[in-house]
Parts: sequence; structure tokens; C-alpha cells
Amino acid sequence: MGAKTGAKTGAKTRAKTGAKTGVTTGAKTGAKTGAKTGAMTARTAMGTMIVMALS
Repeated sequence: MGAKTGAKTGAKTRAKTGAKTGVTTGAKTGAKTGAKTGAMTARTAMGTMIVMALS
């Protein structure tokens, strides 16, 4: 009985910790990717505006 309960509790705890870690990592990665994409988009928009202004 003790082993079963321990295994269940362990699995639950691991799942919870894994979810938390996943969310944190996901948020960090998302922020990095978002910043990169945003910078690239801004640069592209600036380039487009300059090209349009010159033409």
C-alpha cells in the first residue's frame, strides 16, 4: 500500500513541478521569441516606410 501511495504522490508532484517548469520555460522562450519577432517586424516596417517614402 505504501509503495502505491508513494508512487501516486510522486507522479502527481512530478506532474505539478513539470507543469510549473514548462510554463516558466515557455514564458521565457515566448518572451525572447516575441522580442526578436517584434524587432524584426519593426525593422521591416521601417524599411518599407523608407522605400515607400523614397519612391
